[in-house]
This record gives sequence, structure tokens and C-alpha cells, in this order.
Amino acid sequence: MSINGIGVTDFELYLLKTMSPVESLLAGALNDLNRTSDDMIACFEAISPLVRVRPGSAESLKLILSDAFLGEGLHGAGPGTFSYRLPLWPELAFQVTPAGSGLYIGEAKFSRTEISKMKPEPTVWNFLESDVNEAFDQVREVDMWGHYASYLAQDRIAGERYFLRFAWGLLQEIGKA
Repeated sequence: MSINGIGVTDFELYLLKTMSPVESLLAGALNDLNRTSDDMIACFEAISPLVRVRPGSAESLKLILSDAFLGEGLHGAGPGTFSYRLPLWPELAFQVTPAGSGLYIGEAKFSRTEISKMKPEPTVWNFLESDVNEAFDQVREVDMWGHYASYLAQDRIAGERYFLRFAWGLLQEIGKA
């Protein structure tokens, strides 16, 4: 099922555009999806108006992702949070929590599934924002806006400082600060 012919793969392309991932990951993902950067931009332009803050955005997203539906209230989420399995990130769940009596998208982010409960090393597309405080010391929020967040944090063992950038709760960039 889809909305206006827009489905799961199109949403993955939308996510890729919003994530601004490193070029090697983007190229690999586009190759896996057998799509181009022009396809990604077209999907972003088609989906953005459907999921921006407006009445009905939560229902639009539910329709777009209906083929990837895993269930409600899974993976530590409360009732009313819907989990989806996106093929580009099979070890994770993409969770959507509606707000405003279910009309709006309140929160949307990646989370661990039961099969991926082991905390990974902080690597791009494998590490979640929810893992930061367990993996690092002296965590300081640098910026938070929409579905983006960035932090400065210190490695617990080596003592080195790192900059971490997340989109949708999934690590997009890590570098020494």
C-alpha cells in the first residue's frame, strides 16, 4: 500500500536526503535501492509536504510505511508508537509516535529491535542517539533542531573528545573534536 504511489523505498530516499550522510554511505544506499540522487531529490520533494507539521501528517506517514509495519508498542515503546522495518536498516526499527490526537507526527526516530539489543561501537548508521550516554562521558548537547541533534562527548577509555551528528536518532557523522 502507499499514498499517491509513494511507498517504503521512496520514504527511504526521503530519509537519505534529510540525513545528509557521508558520500560513501549515500552511494552504497542508492546502489542498493537501484536509484539515483535525482530520484532521491524527487522523493524528498514529494514526501516533504506530506510529513511536515500539519493535520494528517501522521496518517500520511502510516500509509506510506504500511508495507513495512512491524507493530504498535514494540521495542520498549509505549502504546501509540508504531514501528516499521526499513530495508536499508534491517537491524533497526523506525518508530513513529503521533501527537495531537494522532493528527501530527510527534516523534520519529530509529530504535533498537530485540535482535539488535547489543550496543554497537559508535559507527555511522549503526549507533543510536539513545546510546550516547552509555558509550561516552561528559556528553554535551551542541545543537538540537527537528530530527537533528549533535553532541560533544568524551571517549570513556582514551579520553578523546568527539563530535557526533545524528539524524532521526541515527549516527550520521563522528569525528574528533
